[in-house]
Amino acid sequence: QVIADSGFILKYLKQTYGDNLDENLSDHEKASAHALSRLFEESLYWVVLYCRWIEESIYLESRRVFLGTIPPIMRELVAGRVRKGIRKTLYAQGMGRHGRDEIYEIGKADLTAVSVWLGEKPFFMGATATSVDASAYSFLANILVPPLKSPLQDHGKSLPNLWAYCERMKTRYYET
Repeated sequence: QVIADSGFILKYLKQTYGDNLDENLSDHEKASAHALSRLFEESLYWVVLYCRWIEESIYLESRRVFLGTIPPIMRELVAGRVRKGIRKTLYAQGMGRHGRDEIYEIGKADLTAVSVWLGEKPFFMGATATSVDASAYSFLANILVPPLKSPLQDHGKSLPNLWAYCERMKTRYYET
């Protein structure tokens, strides 16, 4: 079954299997988690997309990683079309109307807000992981972990609680 985006995927999973992750959150906490998820999905997402596909030094590596199985001649054609489509989408969404420095300024502000929100808590909503942590980890690990140097990554790495959070999530949920 194809489901449009992470919000609807979570809704489907909760309806199908129950809400084991968020069942102990108050209505206020659920609203806060919703707003935090939107920061990741509706703002930081576009900065990461810019970073991966428009920033020249990172684009070359993204092209290799995401399109590396395509034969070289076709890869160039496909990569060019993908990049052109992403540039057009970024412009239509609004992020692409900003200059490079402004885009990174937006992303850095998002990371700072996320870092402040997390504070010293082990997870975004407190002592246990909730559905917002699944989204948060996917974004933060994609920014902090890959060897794709950018102003966004540099800023994220300057916020030690975000790196510690990624390590905690990886250890608890992804290492066997």
